[in-house]
Amino acid sequence: MNLLFKLLISIDKETDYNNINLSDWGIADVDIPRDFDHCVEQIRQGVKSISPNRDLILRHASGALFQVAHREIIYFDSQMDLFSGFSDRLITNKEAYSSVHYTPQYLARSIVENCLKQLDLSKKCLKIFDPACGSSEFLIETLKQLKNKGYKGKVKMTGWDTSPTAICTSKFLLNYEKRTQWDNTNMEFEIKHVSDSLTEQWDNDYDLIIMNPPFVSWEILKNKNNKDAIMDVLGSSFKGRPNQAGAFFYKAAKSLQINGVLGCILPYTIFTSESCLQLRNVINEELSMILLAKLGNYVFETALTVVCFFIGKKSTVKDLPKLIWSKNEKGIASETLLDLRKMEFNNQMAVDEKKYNIYIPSHFPVVSDSWKIIS
Repeated sequence: MNLLFKLLISIDKETDYNNINLSDWGIADVDIPRDFDHCVEQIRQGVKSISPNRDLILRHASGALFQVAHREIIYFDSQMDLFSGFSDRLITNKEAYSSVHYTPQYLARSIVENCLKQLDLSKKCLKIFDPACGSSEFLIETLKQLKNKGYKGKVKMTGWDTSPTAICTSKFLLNYEKRTQWDNTNMEFEIKHVSDSLTEQWDNDYDLIIMNPPFVSWEILKNKNNKDAIMDVLGSSFKGRPNQAGAFFYKAAKSLQINGVLGCILPYTIFTSESCLQLRNVINEELSMILLAKLGNYVFETALTVVCFFIGKKSTVKDLPKLIWSKNEKGIASETLLDLRKMEFNNQMAVDEKKYNIYIPSHFPVVSDSWKIIS
C-alpha cells in the first residue's frame, strides 16, 4: 500500500518521492523495488494523452481505487520467487459473499448531504465519528461538503477499523485532505486500528456518527468474543440471532449528543424482521427519523443482502420521515438518489416514478410493527 501511495504522490511531476516528508503524507518508509521509476513514468503519461490529476483521484475516486488494492493485497502470494523478488501470482478467490463493502461515492454523498442538513453548522466545533471507517469514504465526503458549505469551525474526526490496510489508507487520505484543504488548522483526526469497535469505549457526545458497519450475520460470526460483544451491546433489545450491524446501530444511537445526527447503511432485515422489533423501538425512542431508504441488493458488488440506509436525529420532536423505495434492479439505486437531490433542489413534495418513489407517508410505520418501505 505504501508503494501505491508513493506512486500516487509521484503523479505530480514537481514531487520527488525520494524526498517527501513521510509524516506529512501519513505513510511509512518502504524499500523502492527495481523498475519503480518506470511505473512512475507510465502513470505520469496517463492514457491517450490525458494526464491523471492527483487531487481528483484522492478526493473523488479513492474508495474504488483502494477497494481494488485491498482485494489484491488480501489474495497476493507473497512467497519469494527464484529471482529474490516477490511472486506476481495472484490467488484469485472470488467469494460468493463478503460482509465488508466499499461505500459507493454516490451513496456516501447522499447520506452525508442529508445528515449535514440536520446539523447546526454555526457550532464552533463538530465531533464526527465512523466506527467502521474503511478507507474513510464517509469522513472525506463530510470534509468536502463542510468545506463547500463554508464551515469555519473546527472539525474533530475519529475513525476505527479492524483492517490495518484500511487504517493505513485512511491516514494517507486524511493527511492529504488536512494539508491541502484545511491548511493543517481547523481539522484534526484520530484513526485507530481495533480488534472490534463494539468492545471499545464510545464517547456519548458526537455531533455526527456516519457509518457502513459490517453486515455479519450471527451464523457467519466464528469468533466467540465478537458474539459476546454483540450480546453485551444489545442486551434485551434483541431476540434470536442478531446481525452485527444491529449492534453498531444501537450503540451509535446511544452515543449522540442532543441534536446529534446518525447516518448509516444497514441490511434491510433490521427494518423488517420480527427479531429486530425491540431494537427498532429503542431507536424510535432515542431518535427522530429523518430519512429511510430501501435500495435493493445491487448497491454493493458482492452483497446478497438488500441494502437500506437510515438517517435520524437525537431530538424529542418526532416528525414523519421521508421514505425512499426503489425496485431491486441494477443501476436504480444511483438513479433514485440523483432524483432525491433534484427533488430537494426543486422543492418537490414527492417523486413518483415506475422504478422508484420518494415521499412522506401520511403515517409511519406504514406496516404495523415494521419499518417496511412500500411503493
